[in-house]
Amino acid sequence: MDQVLDRRVWFARDQMFSPSTIAILYDLNGGAPNSIRLGDPAAKEAEFILYVDKTKLHIDQNVLKVSAKGRSSNKSKESEIIINIGGGLQFGNIQDKVSFVPVMAGSTNEIVQRQDGWQVEVVDSRSNGRLWQLQAQAGQLVENTTKTVLDGNVVYKEENGKLIELNHPTTISSNVKDNEDIQTIDVASTWKNKHGILLKVNNCTQAGSYEGKIYWSLVDSM
Repeated sequence: MDQVLDRRVWFARDQMFSPSTIAILYDLNGGAPNSIRLGDPAAKEAEFILYVDKTKLHIDQNVLKVSAKGRSSNKSKESEIIINIGGGLQFGNIQDKVSFVPVMAGSTNEIVQRQDGWQVEVVDSRSNGRLWQLQAQAGQLVENTTKTVLDGNVVYKEENGKLIELNHPTTISSNVKDNEDIQTIDVASTWKNKHGILLKVNNCTQAGSYEGKIYWSLVDSM
């Protein structure tokens, strides 16, 4: 949708004037100057509307400079109108049902790999240079029928081999935007087979199907 700006122009000392003698001059973000002519009957003030093409606006702050000029070349003081276009940071596609490779009952001290299908997308339409952080927190894994809690937990393994517990919101990925385009990053696709979100099993004594939740959070940083 285009930006529509409703403004007025008038002479000092409350004078009557013919709006058709007035040109409204404007430029957006230092671009090529444009002008419109007014055409209302004589009045003490005249209303005009500027339509700003949405394709000319960029994320964050846009500056529209506006002034009025009469036939005698008298020109008003230039006014600046700030148009803020909000960029956003949000999740894209997140696979809500994910799994790990099956574990045999009796397994101990085992790091279990992910199965295929993981997806955690971050969509960033903010300006260049902005930072985001992805945080994860994992709950307990509980057997569906017996409600037995698995002796183990979901962890994050860094490329240096360090295992990080996810029992509270923990930063597992970050990115600094390097262009003005909308940027979509699937964080899960950046994990190597033996890194990223994994399952740490201490002692699996009860066979069954265990389920739990991972809570994802996005931190919008400067």
